Amino acid sequence: MTSSKPIYAGDLTQQALQDSNNTHSILLNWIAAGSRVLEIGCATGYMTRVLTAQKSCIVDGFEINEEAAEQARPLLDRLWVGNLEDKADIGQIDGLYDVVLVADVFEHLRWPETVLAHLRKHLVPGGYVLISLPNVAHWSVRRALLFGRWDLTDRGLMDRTHLRWFTRSTAEAMIRQAGFSVERRRASYAFPAHWRAGTGPRVAAFAQKRQMPPWFDDLFAVQHLFQARPLESPNQAQKIQTQR
Repeated sequence: MTSSKPIYAGDLTQQALQDSNNTHSILLNWIAAGSRVLEIGCATGYMTRVLTAQKSCIVDGFEINEEAAEQARPLLDRLWVGNLEDKADIGQIDGLYDVVLVADVFEHLRWPETVLAHLRKHLVPGGYVLISLPNVAHWSVRRALLFGRWDLTDRGLMDRTHLRWFTRSTAEAMIRQAGFSVERRRASYAFPAHWRAGTGPRVAAFAQKRQMPPWFDDLFAVQHLFQARPLESPNQAQKIQTQR
């Protein structure tokens, strides 16, 4: 099997890991040392490396791009290569995990709620999923729309490979639809470049120390981050949605 999917490589430096506004740093801090982790979309293994080397986690990976997967393979306990939306491919996954990590993946799928629902069965009792999703309601996208622009790019919020677009509320709805309850939500932020030098980082550092109001995250979050646990019964998802 070959794939034309792009490789999303990265290098998590110590500076990035110490940055309280870094999406990957936030997610990694939510994973306890020694956890058994299923990393969906492990790419070249840049997050895997931190989990295994610095947190002593045992990590299995799933990746669509064969070339990227081969780079990650030495870091993983087990690796599956395939398409998450192919029943046979996702059916290869076996085992139970403390954490299922899904960073920057669901926006590339047609039906992410179906994939997330499938991943429920791979969690141990008390296990949880960690999800990051780009925020299409970010101020920069709103500004572009104000001027009639919807320009796709090679990376970032307007990545041309995105198939689904999420706001905070639609992301939460997708998670509930898959039979999970959000128990923790954070964001990573990107502020206007014309703000006085240093203002953006200072505001981001302030925001990371507290739970900001939804309107603030809706406007300034570049990524929404979620920790979610399976509902006792998937039918509870509808009850929660009705109560909101």
